[in-house]
Parts: sequence; C-alpha cells; structure tokens
Amino acid sequence: MPCNRADIKRRNNEFGLSRSIRLDFLSPMSLTLNLQATPNAPRSEIIGWMGDRLKLKIKAPAVEGKANAELLRFLAKVFGVRPNAVTLLRGETARLKVVRIEGAEEADLQRVCPR
Repeated sequence: MPCNRADIKRRNNEFGLSRSIRLDFLSPMSLTLNLQATPNAPRSEIIGWMGDRLKLKIKAPAVEGKANAELLRFLAKVFGVRPNAVTLLRGETARLKVVRIEGAEEADLQRVCPR
C-alpha cells in the first residue's frame, strides 16, 4: 500500500513526535530546528529557547554568507556531526532560519539545550 503525506503526518502524531523532529523515510534520524540567529556576536553560543525557536548568537558578520557558514559549522560541532550533515532549509537572508541536522535526534537536542 503506497504511503502518502497524510499517512506520514498521522504516524508522526501517533508517535507523539514534537514539531522539532519528524520521521522521514529518506533520513529517519534527522532533526529539523527553527532558529533565531543573531550575527556579529563576540562568540558563537546557544542562548536558549524563545517559544518554539532556539536562539543563537553567531560570531561571524552577516556578509556574503559568512554568518550562515559559521552557523552550520557551529551546529555541527555542538551536535557532534559532520559539517555537511547540517543543511540550511530556509532563511538564507533572514534571522529566522530552519535547519536540518542529519544524524541527530531529539535526545541530542535535550542534551545541547534542555527546555
């Protein structure tokens, strides 16, 4: 029986998965995060939760993609994954961003920044 998006959504709800992590047939162990990034800080660091968004300060300036590159590098280091396992999905020129981290799960998120 073919599986459509409605079936996947229903299964995610049945398992009680939060909005931060979803089951995916292509990459079952991935984390999708909503972030608010502030560039040009003295150092890169995680500030904490703002509602359902994780707030971060990024050391690099927001010039020619330097802040995005630093954001992806910093997240890879914090979550202990390869740098190419972190992908920017949305928000290339905005402070509000959505990133996917392959090889990370919700337990890693709780370790990095508990709610």
